[in-house]
Amino acid sequence: MPRFGCLRSAQDAGLGVAVLTVALHLSGCASAAIPTLATSHTAGATSPSASATTPPPGTTKAPSDSQSPAPPGAIAARATASETPFGQTGAQASARIELRRFQLAVTLPDPDGWRTVKAKSRFIELVHERTVSRLLVGVFSETARMSRAGCEESARRYRELPPRRTPLSSTRALVPRGFDTEATALISTSLETGHAAGDLLAFGASGRECFVFVFTTSSEGPDAARQVEDRLAWIESATLRSLTREQRLAIDPRDKQ
Repeated sequence: MPRFGCLRSAQDAGLGVAVLTVALHLSGCASAAIPTLATSHTAGATSPSASATTPPPGTTKAPSDSQSPAPPGAIAARATASETPFGQTGAQASARIELRRFQLAVTLPDPDGWRTVKAKSRFIELVHERTVSRLLVGVFSETARMSRAGCEESARRYRELPPRRTPLSSTRALVPRGFDTEATALISTSLETGHAAGDLLAFGASGRECFVFVFTTSSEGPDAARQVEDRLAWIESATLRSLTREQRLAIDPRDKQ
């Protein structure tokens, strides 16, 4: 079984480890996995008081052209010098992007390596082909007051999502601000094929609103489990926890469902 650097933190926290399925408590290992990201978040953050029509310098919205790659610089942002476990397609290792449809801003690794798959569905879906990774983000409203479990149930009714497998570990976060969100993570590995897959499922509720954040990734080879683990830790700590709701971002009326 591959040696997990971040897994040692999970073991220290008293989490169980199965032979083929490993549950990670990502909040306990994120600081060890990406020690330089705290300053990157500060540099990439945007002020809610900024102009509603003029985005901060170096920040643009995510590509909206369905099924097409983003042209060079289409996801321009404040770059960080830190390496990420996603490689680097363009000049930036990571960047702050805007998901204007949901008035969200978030940090992504290798920003030039992502493309939008479905910009007109209930969710925004981004694909990173280099690492066989997908990120699904959505904010929607229901008619009744919602809970995290209720939001997950609604999301699964609207879209097929990775199943909940055991064992799972979880962490809570107020992301976006005002939402009670719980994120759970899982890595499954196959000793026979050398395949590893990981999911990060986050569902949050705030009144009648629901927040959905689902990241999936996979890898092959002797170091596959470590690669998947590193990606999950990066996305949980640097992407999910950096996510902010920006009222200054204008919503295109055509994007409303």
